Amino acid sequence: MDDSAFWGLVETARRESGGDVERQTALVTAKLSAPPPEEICAFQQILDSLMDRAYDHDLWGAAYLLNGGCSDDGFDYFRGWLIGQGQEVYENALRDPQSLRNVTGPCVSCENFLYIAMDAYEARTGQQLPPRRRARVELKGRHWDDELPFLYPKLWAAVAFHWGYRPRADRLAERRQTRESAASQNDA
Repeated sequence: MDDSAFWGLVETARRESGGDVERQTALVTAKLSAPPPEEICAFQQILDSLMDRAYDHDLWGAAYLLNGGCSDDGFDYFRGWLIGQGQEVYENALRDPQSLRNVTGPCVSCENFLYIAMDAYEARTGQQLPPRRRARVELKGRHWDDELPFLYPKLWAAVAFHWGYRPRADRLAERRQTRESAASQNDA
C-alpha cells in the first residue's frame, strides 16, 4: 500500500458512507481485511505518518474550537476524523486550520479510525497487529492559550456561539492592545 492507495481507500469509503464517520471506519476496516497482512501494516504506517504530520498546535486550536474543548486523547480522535475527511481536506487543514469551518459536521472526532489497521489485521489473521517502534514526535508550533479568536477569526465566527463561548472582554481587549503595541513598535 502506498499513499495513493491509502487515500483512495479512505475517500471511497467516505463517499459510500455518506459522510457517517463510524460507517466509513467500518467500510475501510472491511476492505482492508482482504489484502495480505503486509498491506494492512503499510496502512498503519501511513496513518501514523499522517497523524504525526498533523501533531501541531494550530490544528489543536481548531479542534478545540470545533469540539468545544479538546484533551490529548480528543486531539488524537480529531486527527483520526481529519484523515477520514480525505486528502484534500487534510492537506488544506494543515495549511490553514480555518478551512475546516466549511467541512464541519455533527461529529469532528473519530477514535475508531485509529484502530482500523488493528481490527483489519485481527480479522485477516486472527492475531494482533505486530507492534512497531515509533519515534516520539514533538508537538509543533506555539500554544495558543486564550488567543483562538484572534488566531482563527473565521473559524471562531463559525462556531463560537454554537458552543456558548463568551470570552472575557477585558482579557481579549488587553491581548489585542498588546499585539497592536508590539506591531507598532516593530514597524517603528
